[in-house]
Amino acid sequence: MVTFVRVASSEEIPPGTRRRIDVEGYDVTLLNVDGRLAAVGSRCPHEGGPLGDGAVAADRITCPLHRWTFSLRDGRAVTDRRVSARIFPVRVEGTDVLVGI
Repeated sequence: MVTFVRVASSEEIPPGTRRRIDVEGYDVTLLNVDGRLAAVGSRCPHEGGPLGDGAVAADRITCPLHRWTFSLRDGRAVTDRRVSARIFPVRVEGTDVLVGI
């Protein structure tokens, strides 16, 4: 069962920004990609690199450590579909941004 936790207001995450947050013990990076909010585990599943600091293009994020790229929709690595980053569901209620854990 998914529990949604308020993590920010929508005004705090304008398009093109990101925020690293702790959500009930999970290290999560919340991103606003062209007005669409996404939440991904901040550490890369490949070798623990700083995935949350990675470059974002369209619906993908690339870890700066070894350049592994992951879908922000389902978390799957582009080069090895067996490896996935953790993606957290996001919803907006009014101006509240909630992340599901």
